[in-house]
Amino acid sequence: MVDRYIGKTASTIHIVLAVLFAMGCSTLSYTSDEAVTEEPTMEKSRQIAEDFVRSHPDFITNNGQDLTLIAQEPLRCHSCWAFDFRYTVLVNGIPRQKYMSVAVQEGKPSMAIPVREGMPPGQ
Repeated sequence: MVDRYIGKTASTIHIVLAVLFAMGCSTLSYTSDEAVTEEPTMEKSRQIAEDFVRSHPDFITNNGQDLTLIAQEPLRCHSCWAFDFRYTVLVNGIPRQKYMSVAVQEGKPSMAIPVREGMPPGQ
């Protein structure tokens, strides 16, 4: 039941990300400005999204561990994908699950849905 719930909410997040791309709301303040010289693949984009999560302030300051990709989906724009991750942090010695959705457009992280504790993306 949890997998179906995650899948349904992940689809909603992916639609929101696609709409934001279309509106031009696709920049983050702490992304690299390096030029992309080759056509990004889903695998390369997944690695970019994973690196983005690992370097995100929430992951770093809360000593994130066990980063796991839980969903990936192409978006409706050229070289665009959405990736949903889950990771664990320790809060007062108690492990907590956190979730983050990251969209990658043409080889750059373009949008991140805020981290939610104990809830899958979209909630």
